[in-house]
Amino acid sequence: MILIVYVLLGIFLAYLSVSDFQQRKYPTALMYALVGAYLIYGVIKSRNNSATPVIERKSIQKVNFIQARTGATRACFEVIFKNQKGNLKTRLIFLPGSLSNGKAATDDALRVFKHENLID
Repeated sequence: MILIVYVLLGIFLAYLSVSDFQQRKYPTALMYALVGAYLIYGVIKSRNNSATPVIERKSIQKVNFIQARTGATRACFEVIFKNQKGNLKTRLIFLPGSLSNGKAATDDALRVFKHENLID
């Protein structure tokens, strides 16, 4: 649902950009175009993401661990799996941040994923 809102907002910003460009308001036209393009890019990049709460073990194709950058991002697992229709989907599983004992939780999660042979 949120992706639909982003697409509609991106289209509206593209319209505003063209309108302002025709009126020779170049700075605002550029700003609208950049924000609209960023929204559309985000939708395209995340179209294969899934929020499914349960993933069957046999459908998991690959698991990637994405390390946290202190103060900027949280660590997460990127689980690539086949859904019931046979399409490849990606599920991001975020781990706790540095303010809520994130290092210990990350170490525990990595240990479990390695023990289950989901990560090398």
